[in-house]
This record gives sequence, C-alpha cells and structure tokens, in this order.
Amino acid sequence: MAQNYTVTTKYGRITVSRNAIAKAAVDSLEDMGSRVTLCSRRGKILKKNGAAEFAAVEVESIQGDIRLTINVIVKFGISITKTADDIAGSISEAVRHTMGRAPSAITVMVRGVMSQNKVAPRNLTIRRELEVQGR
Repeated sequence: MAQNYTVTTKYGRITVSRNAIAKAAVDSLEDMGSRVTLCSRRGKILKKNGAAEFAAVEVESIQGDIRLTINVIVKFGISITKTADDIAGSISEAVRHTMGRAPSAITVMVRGVMSQNKVAPRNLTIRRELEVQGR
C-alpha cells in the first residue's frame, strides 16, 4: 500500500501518494539524458520501466514538509555539483507542479560514476534546502 502525503496550500489540502511524488521526480530527470542514471541505495542500476525506477526515490514528511532523497549514478567527466543542482531544480519544479508546493529539501546521493559502462562506486551526499512557498 502506498503512503499518502498531505500538504496544505493556498488552494486547500492536497493529498498525493508516494508513488505520484516519485513518478514526478523520475519523470523530471528525463531531460538529463545519459548524464544521470537512477540506481538503488546500493548503487544497482534500475531498469527504465516505471515502477522499478521509483526505488531510486525516497520520500518522507517531517512536520508537513516533504523531503526527497534520490539515488543516482553520474556520467564520468561532468560536474557532480552542477548535476546535483540541476537534479534538485528539476525535481523541485515537478513536485511543486504535482503538489502545489515544492519539497523543503532534496538530497542527491551519488552512488557511483559511470565510465564506458563501468561504475566506480562513490558515496557522495549533496543536500539542497529549498525555500518552501505556499505555507
């Protein structure tokens, strides 16, 4: 059973399932192309078939604020910091569109760096605190 999250916005109370939030986050990364690959907490690459990709996204609610953690593998040679900023911005906008309010924090867990179909394990945490509007 999927967990539901409720937020109060200027439009009223909105309840959204965990899977809807995860789908919005995953779909927002399609524009990243080969720069980012979704993975599990342990760095296993997830197949691009919808439900399996949702395992890359962890959603939690703390005092009504939604916080997301996403596990990714980044392509070798690109800026991890810039990519994490792009991921956070893209996910923030997608979740805001879905729920009427952006998440309060997005944590990007870089589990590896991919080069020529080989993944070098990494364990980098990049956290972005976001300004939440619509409270």
